[in-house]
Amino acid sequence: METSVEALMEALAVLQQATALDFSGDVEDAVEMYIAAVTCLDAVAEVLPTDLAETVKRNTEAIRRKIDILRRSRWTHEQTALFPSFTIQFVPVPIPIEDYRVPRSPFSRVFWLMRLLKRSIHQGAFFTPSLYVSREVWMQNGSGASLRFVGAKIKYTSALCSAIEPLQSMKTLGDIEKTEVHLRRFVDIERELRSTLDSEIGRVKDAKQAKKSVWGTLTKKAKSWAHQESNYDVCLTWASRALEEGQLFERWHIYFAQAVKGVSPVPPGIQLILDLLQYIGVQLYSGLCVFLLHDMTMLVERYQCKCQKSVARLLPVESRLESGGASS
Repeated sequence: METSVEALMEALAVLQQATALDFSGDVEDAVEMYIAAVTCLDAVAEVLPTDLAETVKRNTEAIRRKIDILRRSRWTHEQTALFPSFTIQFVPVPIPIEDYRVPRSPFSRVFWLMRLLKRSIHQGAFFTPSLYVSREVWMQNGSGASLRFVGAKIKYTSALCSAIEPLQSMKTLGDIEKTEVHLRRFVDIERELRSTLDSEIGRVKDAKQAKKSVWGTLTKKAKSWAHQESNYDVCLTWASRALEEGQLFERWHIYFAQAVKGVSPVPPGIQLILDLLQYIGVQLYSGLCVFLLHDMTMLVERYQCKCQKSVARLLPVESRLESGGASS
């Protein structure tokens, strides 16, 4: 009996070494040690009492299952290594869970959309319950090649931020006349900036079409597209800043709407400011949001195309079906 106990202790010592190798990640050596432990335990079980031998055999079966799992994982790793390695454009990213709620007020929806655009550029966001636009879509390599008039958009967004700065410097909103003057000035500046943007990107319908030679058209396009890939990062920086600073108008609207709540009749000065803020919301949507949504549509289509090409490269170039008689 003492000899059997010593043999059992030796087998358990081998099993302990196998477990240590398994935890360290050394699969090949761990399998060999597990096999040695099973061999020792099988030999010991033959000379042990019946009840103790049954316990050893149950644990031995568990060790054999562990050996099969390790062998299968090693085989899977070896099979994966047989595939060629290449750069894959599509990198799967975890999609967060968001509480998707659209504001009821059309005015609030504009600034809700602006927050979504900013969040999408920086970290990714849901635009619909089934459309998630990640940061990688905006920052994909070569995105400038599929976008046009980046320089004009940079001028528009940077000038828009400059136009908002005087409003941010206002310490109080109690001076109704001063607030109205600043808002009217912003309305005029934004209208002029958007008119310039529309003319540069060719959205003005009333503009007279001048005759241009083919060479002149190509030269103009070459100048407008030069270096725009690197400039689009600058465009996103200015656009993100404009989206953030533009939230000021929603805060002002909430402030003045709360100020007149329960007041009848509404003071004419405050009502005029509320109307101006409503109009500014329309301006921000028609200008800043529209061109960003257009760019986002182009970039999403380009990103999907790149993902499809990456997945297609995983498929065999030529599919062949082996006939049943080939193996015989």
